[in-house]
Amino acid sequence: MPAVERPKAKRLRAGKVHRSALLESLPEEQRPIAEQVVLGGLPAVRQAIEKQNAERTAAGEPAIAAGPLLELAEKLVPRVRTAEWRDRAEAAQRDLDVIDLRDLRSVVSTADAAGRDDEGRALAQALKDGLTTRVDAEHAAWLAELVATLDVGRIVRALRLSSRPPKAGSPLPPDVANRLTEGAEAALTSDAVAERWVAVLDALAFAPVRDKVIPASLPKELHADVQATIARLASRIPKIAHIFEITPDRNAPRPKIERRRPKKAAPKPPPPPAPAETAPPAVVEPAVVEPAVVEPAVVEAPAPLPEAPPTVDAVPSTPEG
Repeated sequence: MPAVERPKAKRLRAGKVHRSALLESLPEEQRPIAEQVVLGGLPAVRQAIEKQNAERTAAGEPAIAAGPLLELAEKLVPRVRTAEWRDRAEAAQRDLDVIDLRDLRSVVSTADAAGRDDEGRALAQALKDGLTTRVDAEHAAWLAELVATLDVGRIVRALRLSSRPPKAGSPLPPDVANRLTEGAEAALTSDAVAERWVAVLDALAFAPVRDKVIPASLPKELHADVQATIARLASRIPKIAHIFEITPDRNAPRPKIERRRPKKAAPKPPPPPAPAETAPPAVVEPAVVEPAVVEPAVVEAPAPLPEAPPTVDAVPSTPEG
């Protein structure tokens, strides 16, 4: 009976309910600033100001003062971050039983900074409790999959699987660890081909039993690929490196554990080519044709935040310097 692999977890897809509500609650002249904060924080606001000032300079117009705009953006950052967290937290709560643990941990780890009101704290606590339950369930499923993989003799997959426990720091049960060690040792024999040795050693390098495995028998002549693999992984499998008297390869790249990644979406087909008789449109520089157009990403005179009564010219658009 083949081992049954667990389905891949669902990745987090947050909505925009709270972010949209925040933007709608702001005065109209403040929304472009908040939109830039949502897109990329303060760096996005600075880039938008620089771009607009470059266009104004090319059009012979005075540059806008960046100071008041950046001050407004800094005050909006906490509110934007809270709205973003609420969108992510509610999406995580909806898919609490199937969401990827990495995404769930990410939402929980940022709860203290964002969930400050009573409703936010209650949501954060529910996610923390859900994370604990999910980790315990995922660990039990991972252990069952590991045992099933050993049952069908897929030692390379079992070694790789053993290096990715959902509950970090949790040791393997002694009987499972013994089976994993014996399976790895039985795979490293004098009769095994070089490719087999390389595959097993690569998987063993991050397995929790890597310090316990001793090859069942040694090849009469060590293949160059096997020797290079042992030298590359010598710091991870020192006992095997000592058996073959191989020193670590200091120039080899540092080994990294393999992690599951979601499959990339298939690329969209390219658009059909334009007819040959159609002439390409002329390129017109926006700064020359419409020099007075200013992008809505940055406003020249934002109204102050709600805590201060707005005035008509609270932040005048004056030239810098």
